[in-house]
Formats: sequence, C-alpha cells, structure tokens
Amino acid sequence: VVVAEAQRRDAQARRQLAAINAKRYVELGEQKFVSASVVEAKQQEQTSAEATVTASDANLAGARQDTARLRAEREGLRQQRQNIRLVAPADGVVTARDAEPGSTVVAGQAAVRLIDPASLWVKVRFDQGRSAGLAVGLPAEIVLRSRPANPLAGKVVRLELLSDSVT
Repeated sequence: VVVAEAQRRDAQARRQLAAINAKRYVELGEQKFVSASVVEAKQQEQTSAEATVTASDANLAGARQDTARLRAEREGLRQQRQNIRLVAPADGVVTARDAEPGSTVVAGQAAVRLIDPASLWVKVRFDQGRSAGLAVGLPAEIVLRSRPANPLAGKVVRLELLSDSVT
C-alpha cells in the first residue's frame, strides 16, 4: 500500500508537470513559436501522465483490497485455530498421541491420552490360566522397572475380559 501510494503521488506530480508543459506548448503553438508536432507530443505526454495516474489509482485500490482480504483471512485462521484447540478436562501428562497432526478426527475420538500425575493406572494382560480369582477391589502391588526397591500399593479397579490367539 505504501509503495502504491508513493507511485500514485509520483504519477500525480508527473501529470501536473505534463499539464503545465502541454498548456505552455499549446500557447506557444498558437503563437507559431513551436511546430504542431511538438504541441501534439506535449499533449500526448499529458495524456500518458493521466493514464499513469489512473493505473496507479487502480494499483492502490488493489493493494488496499489485498490488505483487507489478508486481514479477513488472518481472522478466519485465528477463529479456525480456536476451533481446533484441544482442551483437556483435567490437568495431566500426555502419555500417548492417538492422532497425528493434520489428520482428521471425529467428535469424541481421542487425540491424546492423559494421566493424572496424582494417580497411576496400569494396564496389565494376564494369561487366562493364571487369572483365576482376579476381581475388582483386590489389592495389588506395582513394581516399576525404574524403582524395583520401592513397590507401590494399588488395587484392581476394572476388569475387561479380552481374548486373542495368545491368551
């Protein structure tokens, strides 16, 4: 826009100078001090300068429209960014990403998995032959590989009976 405004001011100055020169040469032509072809050349310069002003006005209008369009696009992207922002229902630590950036997810589909740092959930698979007597509410002892000397107390909260070729 700044460049287009500067070009417009330059074109207006050139038009003004061309108009002054054309007027002077028309008067000189009427007095037969210059030839008709010189007068016509100066009038052509004035016409050309006026066309340049018209073109610079169009360039300036186009630059302003581009600026307005880009502002609208930026606002649209800002709103779209707000629509795709993931907000967790609780504070937590991300343990897994179930959707890659740029992929499409449907409403209700998990994009990431969170855990509450105050509690620890352990998913365990047991052989069916060794799982006899396993029930919700039973106490559990959790031994982490990173801290084998410090077992953690826990309890069985949920059972999901799943079967596959291994179990």
